[in-house]
Amino acid sequence: MEIRYATQNDAKTLSEIGAETFWDTYHTDSHLEQKFIREHIAKTFSLDQIERELKREDIIYLIAENEMEKIGYVRLLPENTRDEINADKPIEISRIYLRKNFWGKKLGSTLLEKCFEEAKKQNCDVIWLSVWKYNERAIKFYEKFDFKKVGEHIFDLAGSPQIDFVMQKTF
Repeated sequence: MEIRYATQNDAKTLSEIGAETFWDTYHTDSHLEQKFIREHIAKTFSLDQIERELKREDIIYLIAENEMEKIGYVRLLPENTRDEINADKPIEISRIYLRKNFWGKKLGSTLLEKCFEEAKKQNCDVIWLSVWKYNERAIKFYEKFDFKKVGEHIFDLAGSPQIDFVMQKTF
């Protein structure tokens, strides 16, 4: 698997992976209504939205691929923070997505390590993320990498308020 910086040419792929992965992760959960998931996907992962984000200098997209296909991606927000985050120079992992057929193959760990590399490259002292409180698989994954829960916040899922845990790792 190769991980590289995404370009404008990757917008369609990022849009597709984002929509597909969000759906695969959440559509069967009894805590969520599918209509809210669909609305969130339509807004957040539209091609226009991704194209706009790729033009911004304050958003970093890293895309993972092999010779055959695009596997997943990461969306990082340097200098983004919340009240719960104690840092001089934070960076947020706002998305870390792998296509479902790559789950359980340790590729998420590789993507996360690449996030750590990017954070160090940018001289960040804290890397943080928010994760839905019912996503136990993801929470356990982040805890294995020394992320600690430092707070909670409301995530607006297309008008359906959800509680996310805020987790951070200090370098």
